[in-house]
Amino acid sequence: MVSLNQIYKYTPAKIKKVTLKTVKSIRKVRATYNTDEYGVHQEALFKVVATTIPRNVVVKLYGDPKLKNIYQRPVWVHCSCEWFTFFCEYPLTKRRSSKIINSNGQANREKNPRQWPYACKHIIAVMSKLPKIKFKLAKMKAPSDEEVEFMLNEIDKYIPGAS
Repeated sequence: MVSLNQIYKYTPAKIKKVTLKTVKSIRKVRATYNTDEYGVHQEALFKVVATTIPRNVVVKLYGDPKLKNIYQRPVWVHCSCEWFTFFCEYPLTKRRSSKIINSNGQANREKNPRQWPYACKHIIAVMSKLPKIKFKLAKMKAPSDEEVEFMLNEIDKYIPGAS
């Protein structure tokens, strides 16, 4: 996995400049602790409006949450914009810092021949908001008595004498 510092370093300067000019608003939708195949992480979902179309940005921060510099922690990112889809998704997926969601899974050898881990202007804009976010524990609903009874009956069917 790569860090936010590495992604920012490799992103072309013109994208960083465009970010300052075009991003109009950033709204945090959700910020929670979560777990996936890479482990426990802090996950933040944002709605970013640049020119006119709102884009969804997901940032997952791995590693120790007590680290002072969050930009050095391993990160998983994704944006719903076309630029991310065609320039960033494949190289970041190769480094386990994203997932093929919108693209066809082929490398863009013409525009990003070295497959550098770029970020789109929406992700660059979100980076400044990350240190101020307060992450919450995800709310989990306890199973009802009927659901617990059903699960125990299902276990008895497949594992005799388990109860």
